[in-house]
Amino acid sequence: MGQVAIEYRPMDNDVQRWETSMKQFSWALIPTLGLCLSACGEKADLYLDGGFEPTPHTLNIQVKADTALAEISHNADCLGLGPHKPTLTLAYNKTKAAVLIFRAFDGDADMTLMVETPGGQFVCNDDYFLLDPQASIAAPDNGLYKIWVGIHENDAISDITARLAISETAR
Repeated sequence: MGQVAIEYRPMDNDVQRWETSMKQFSWALIPTLGLCLSACGEKADLYLDGGFEPTPHTLNIQVKADTALAEISHNADCLGLGPHKPTLTLAYNKTKAAVLIFRAFDGDADMTLMVETPGGQFVCNDDYFLLDPQASIAAPDNGLYKIWVGIHENDAISDITARLAISETAR
């Protein structure tokens, strides 16, 4: 099991650092203590430990479509337009073998979905179920998942409210 390095910046801005094994680490500590992950230099918008409840975890999101997802991922299979920066960044800590599932949906728009795994691989989908995309990660790693929710290029809507569902199933 890997190590994770944590930096804590109290109000006096002195950096305090500690390390722990991933087996003992809980993402739930991060927002409570105001911690940030030094390994990636980025903060997450959402922290979930494996076995999270409720499942699916559903959020309302604003979809801004100004950049081709294929340009961000360097993968022509990633269709549609999305925001330049991820719609959501998830810090995930698996606790058992599972499949991590992301699904975007909105009643009026042809949605697209792109997920970058902690290892830098892009998983993209358009129209998994009718106009709603779904991306599944069969063997998710611990770490940050960057999620872009976008719209199909032919869709005239460029700024919409949608829903993102994150769930987990046993393997």
